[in-house]
Amino acid sequence: MTDLYEGLDFELMAECTLLAEAASPEDAITPLRKALAGTQVLLVQTRIAHWNVTGSDFTQLHELFKGQYEELQDSLDEIAERLRACGGVVAPTLGGLIADSPVADLRSTQADDTGEPSSAKDYVGWLLVGHQALSELWRLLGADCDAGTADLAGRRQAAHDKAAWMLRSTLGEQSKPSDTPTEQPAGADDNGSENEVV
Repeated sequence: MTDLYEGLDFELMAECTLLAEAASPEDAITPLRKALAGTQVLLVQTRIAHWNVTGSDFTQLHELFKGQYEELQDSLDEIAERLRACGGVVAPTLGGLIADSPVADLRSTQADDTGEPSSAKDYVGWLLVGHQALSELWRLLGADCDAGTADLAGRRQAAHDKAAWMLRSTLGEQSKPSDTPTEQPAGADDNGSENEVV
């Protein structure tokens, strides 16, 4: 019979245990609830923008918003399942979701007299603020959580950064380093310029 403990690095195991205790899944419950609620609110806002946008850029923005709300919709189940795996529960009411959401109703800053966005540019700005808020939440969550949540946080932050970059680009604004996608096209060098692929 072989020794079951032969070859095990007990010091490494002790270090891993300490790290696991420092960032437990339970620590992620409140931020995950906020992220799920914010994603729900941003999804509804994006659908509203998709339905209500008008103007010369209608077709482009209608399709852009559709792609963004589909991506948000696809992410909800994974976020909710991670929240449940960490021991949390989803807010059982719409009021609870809205209260948990870091994504605000921005009617007061970009609106006409009715309190609603009045132009395509307003809708783009409305959604941009929501994606920036969720990107920051995921960035903070990913920096101080368990490995499973950190993986999800990195992917969600990247998705919100890409959406923010696309929205900012439709406004003709420069991208910020924090929301520029990190993936480079095949054949791109470190400066992002295209190289010929042979």
